[in-house]
Amino acid sequence: MTTTAATPTPQTVVTGIIDGDGHIRERDEDLYPYFESKYSLERLRNYYLFPTLDGWRRAGGGTFGWDVEGWHQFMDWAGISSTVLSPTVGLGYGFAKEPEWAADLARAYNDYVYNQYLTHSSRTKAVAIIPVQDPTAAALELRRAVAELGMVGGLLPTPGLRRY
Repeated sequence: MTTTAATPTPQTVVTGIIDGDGHIRERDEDLYPYFESKYSLERLRNYYLFPTLDGWRRAGGGTFGWDVEGWHQFMDWAGISSTVLSPTVGLGYGFAKEPEWAADLARAYNDYVYNQYLTHSSRTKAVAIIPVQDPTAAALELRRAVAELGMVGGLLPTPGLRRY
């Protein structure tokens, strides 16, 4: 079942069971269109966008988590009214060493989540990734993600940062 609704806002009231840790199964190729033109497709394809958390490459079967329709099917099956989505592979963004890349990656990821999940369903909410490698950029991206994209907060990474 697919639900289409207007762009969600932080004021949207949700009742019922809420999944507070829903994971997106993001794929690099899905994020490519959200990068600024300063990155060529060849450069983006040269290596994985997100560093891994522990060196393990993870993959799973089925369609759950790949798109908003899969999330709706799962929520309907489980009796969940809403979910707050967070990254899976993107949890490794704290390992990004270049502050400019971390900021560009966060912006692309957040735009992807907004366009692919938040604009298609009032049942899906999300937390933004914020580039804490550059505190000024992190504050700006968090403000943009909440005020402009309607995200409910930001995710602070601990793995990969010099100081936890």
